[in-house]
Amino acid sequence: MRRLAKAVGPAFVAAVLTLAGCGGGGGVPGLGPIPDGHGRLTIKVKWPAADSSSRLIMTATQSIKVIVTGPGIPTPITTVINAPQTTATLTVPVGSDRRVDAQGFDAPDAGGTQIQKAYQAAPVPEVADGQTYNVTLYLTDLWDPADDTHTGATTIPTDGTPSGWHVIDDVATDWYDYFKFTAVAGEGYTFATQDLVGTGTGQYALMVFDTDGSTVLASNAFDAMQPGAVVWSAPSDGDYFVSLWVLYDVRTAYRLAVAAGGTGDIDVIVD
Repeated sequence: MRRLAKAVGPAFVAAVLTLAGCGGGGGVPGLGPIPDGHGRLTIKVKWPAADSSSRLIMTATQSIKVIVTGPGIPTPITTVINAPQTTATLTVPVGSDRRVDAQGFDAPDAGGTQIQKAYQAAPVPEVADGQTYNVTLYLTDLWDPADDTHTGATTIPTDGTPSGWHVIDDVATDWYDYFKFTAVAGEGYTFATQDLVGTGTGQYALMVFDTDGSTVLASNAFDAMQPGAVVWSAPSDGDYFVSLWVLYDVRTAYRLAVAAGGTGDIDVIVD
């Protein structure tokens, strides 16, 4: 599938955290000298994006907790960046194999509910006096990257309860989100997207897969940021899959609901 470049709209800001560590006994004005045996990480966050190549920070994210771990760090070293702040600093022991992680929360000071996390922790191979390090972290939803394939699909109930917030775009490999549900033979199921917020002028697709996770049983495409629904009847009992796929130019946070009830041969409905 061809994917198009796009600009970042006001619904999102870029989830790029650029970290620079410095040491050598100097210091950042107002922070004093760096203690012996330590380096300093300066965390910079862009609110909003400077380009369209990064993943997304949801507009609901009000604070980002940064966590540094590694050998010789018995307790994780943390700091919190509250929007719209753009910088924070951490003093960490010199050494190798430092890892920098991040979590996004829907309230200031890492309060409320965690709704995002780093796609993966960023490695800092070495922190030493006088060195500078640049590391990029990407924030995504709590289920990535496992749910990029059906083997890591998020289990969803069939009582119509919406899922948590999921994020999807056509950057890197984040083109698909998979969900797993249990179906009963002859029962009808409606799969509906809700609360879409984001950017794009292209399309996304909802696709229902058989129990093997690869055979398509029903599908339809919808315009970006427009809610859509697919109705399907289960041919037999089992665990099936439904996936949201980015087709063209879509960057969105959304919820998915699966509701059981009814029978019939209706393939697709669109709100």
